[in-house]
Amino acid sequence: MLEISAIVKKTETLFDLFNEHFYNSELTRPAITVSPDGGRGAYGWCSVNEIWKTGENMPREINLCAEYLDRPMPEVCGTMLHEMAHLFGEPPLQ
Repeated sequence: MLEISAIVKKTETLFDLFNEHFYNSELTRPAITVSPDGGRGAYGWCSVNEIWKTGENMPREINLCAEYLDRPMPEVCGTMLHEMAHLFGEPPLQ
């Protein structure tokens, strides 16, 4: 059985690799979460606000929906890249 902490660690590694390759490491790593889609019908989402307070930082969030993590890895990677594009293209709301 794979623990949620191991899944999140893998998604953080995935984010870091994609950030370096596609964004020249310009993105600040968000809080990466895994939770049910809650009826949204989405594979994941990116928050529009800085919602996590960690000391002085308030990162945004990328969530990957738990129900869809068993898809083929290229599809999960596509979801991460899609959410990273939101992170890159949409500044947080003030």
